[in-house]
Amino acid sequence: MLLLQHLALALRRCPSVAAAAAAAATGKQLAKPQQRPFSTYIPDVVKQAFESAPFEAALIHGAGRGLVATRALSQGDLILSERPFVCTPTPEHRSKVCYNCLSALPLDASSDASGSDGSNAGTSLCQSLPAGRLGAKFCGAACLEEARGSFLEFELRSDLSALDEYCVRNGERFPLLAARLALMLLQRAARGDREGGGSSSSSGGDGGSSSSGGGGSGRGPDLGIGAAQGAWQIQEAAPPGPLAELGFLCYANVGLPPPQPWQESFELLRKGISGRAPAADGGGAGADEARAVEAAAAALDLEWYTAVLARLHLNTFRVDCVFPIDFQDFAAAARAAIVAGGSISGSALYLVAALLNHSCEPNVNVAWPRNDGRAVFTAARDIAPGEQLAITYTDSSQAVAERRAHLLTSYGFECGCQLCTEQLAA
Repeated sequence: MLLLQHLALALRRCPSVAAAAAAAATGKQLAKPQQRPFSTYIPDVVKQAFESAPFEAALIHGAGRGLVATRALSQGDLILSERPFVCTPTPEHRSKVCYNCLSALPLDASSDASGSDGSNAGTSLCQSLPAGRLGAKFCGAACLEEARGSFLEFELRSDLSALDEYCVRNGERFPLLAARLALMLLQRAARGDREGGGSSSSSGGDGGSSSSGGGGSGRGPDLGIGAAQGAWQIQEAAPPGPLAELGFLCYANVGLPPPQPWQESFELLRKGISGRAPAADGGGAGADEARAVEAAAAALDLEWYTAVLARLHLNTFRVDCVFPIDFQDFAAAARAAIVAGGSISGSALYLVAALLNHSCEPNVNVAWPRNDGRAVFTAARDIAPGEQLAITYTDSSQAVAERRAHLLTSYGFECGCQLCTEQLAA
């Protein structure tokens, strides 16, 4: 319990974030901060990761909360290994990766997933999606069943084709993650799950966790709001509401109404899932399920969407993988070798690794060695006890001015790490 109290105290003061990025995107002054407060609930997966991990949460001067090593780490030591809480493939690579775990799929033809009973384990399966959307592929029966238990049953009732087209046209990825979260919440409501509990890719231990470009860093304290005010109390049960697991994450200070693109993508999501509650059968369990789903859908309003995107923008990782290449198609092989972003399989949110701050000279490496959505964090060099653990949110090979401009635009802070300080003084 003492460990959890320490964790709660450290998470109480999240760093202020990305108001500058939102202002730059809209060209307007930010509205007042959103009123939906940070949750004081710490998800079980986060608490479990801290029980066995070689790190603890701490308050970092000038950066808010972060992670620090609790023992000496040698270069290459495992720090975290985490499955995404939620993930989605990039639209252009949906046919190449598992729709559930982002595992790169083999080149051989997949089979129809309809009626799969698990006898074809190890074979990629294809599940048709409504409204002419590109079919979802799965690396095997286990991932297909996990998806069915998490979000897929409601996705098969929904028409997200317009949202797909919008994201492809505008190069967006966060609305697709928000859509999957919405489907997960509706499916939970249908089965009477009030406590939340993981996604199709719920975070899992292995002594670690993972995150993309966002979660912490040397964010300036004047750029936004990071946490709710008042005492931080640990809640043993998940609070009601659709932000149970995400409430503790840092978020961009975007108020209502949100930027116009957020409103447009929300309307596409709302229309895609509206009226998709299972039809009541005149009473009994069917009617109860319909009422629960309708209540959950009503909670997925613009305020919810704004709060979710404000967190996804700062805490989502780009997942890289190695796609198999058909060397009989020389043109495709050449394109795969040179096309920028050709190895990006999707986007993922990791609850624990979202606590990692940024440094342009990071002491933690992140990789996807299993060629799926599980991220593995290892020590980039020897790390002393009490030293902050940091990943990089940008391309560290860029010039200092380029790095700092990118971080200010995308994450709302001016980097003051040791490398930037030394290069600016040179």
